[in-house]
Amino acid sequence: MSFYLKKYEIKSLFDTDISSFLEIHKFKKGESISVTDEPVEFFYFQVEGKSKVFKLLKNGKSLLMKFFNPLEIIGEIELIQNITANSNITATSECVMIGIEMKKLKELTENDITFLKFLNKHLVVKLKEFSLSSSINLLYPLENRLASYILATSSRDDSNKKFVDGINTNKLTEMADLLGTSYRHLNRTLKGLQDKGLVKKEKSSIIIINKDELENLAADLYE
Repeated sequence: MSFYLKKYEIKSLFDTDISSFLEIHKFKKGESISVTDEPVEFFYFQVEGKSKVFKLLKNGKSLLMKFFNPLEIIGEIELIQNITANSNITATSECVMIGIEMKKLKELTENDITFLKFLNKHLVVKLKEFSLSSSINLLYPLENRLASYILATSSRDDSNKKFVDGINTNKLTEMADLLGTSYRHLNRTLKGLQDKGLVKKEKSSIIIINKDELENLAADLYE
């Protein structure tokens, strides 16, 4: 834990010494970190790995909002408003979190000016990012959003190819929901990326062929 505390200067975010109350929590790829409407028991600093944030819509579908990379904090809205989780967060790779119980954090930082200033500043930035994210589905074609999603969820195999694994019919349906489109439209768009030589579908994986061009197309939409 000391490595992460030093790397991200987490102690400097507090006037109060909270070190003895911090815990290391690890989440496997695909594991839920936060679930909409469920109680939030821990405030997290995401110090390793990548996670995705998505909203559940009334029609039962999901909508991708953003990907979180270190250093990110999770639970600030719930901490301030004392509410249940307002979004779903799932690990897209193995994630390491430094956590502290919500009740204890609230108790320790009630008059912690340094932490409260940090929290307010972070909230302003995050709200701007989520405001932009919510308009992405209207402002950008699926091709751009799909390129960004592929890059954000890719990982490397032993041969150093960059790929997205586990893309089967069920996964594509889930991806279509997250990107706010239909399964058929997603398939057409994916074929378009293949025809341009940017990606290649191989068994249950999507392999990135031309990373530079894919990045130009993606424009860091979900980052």
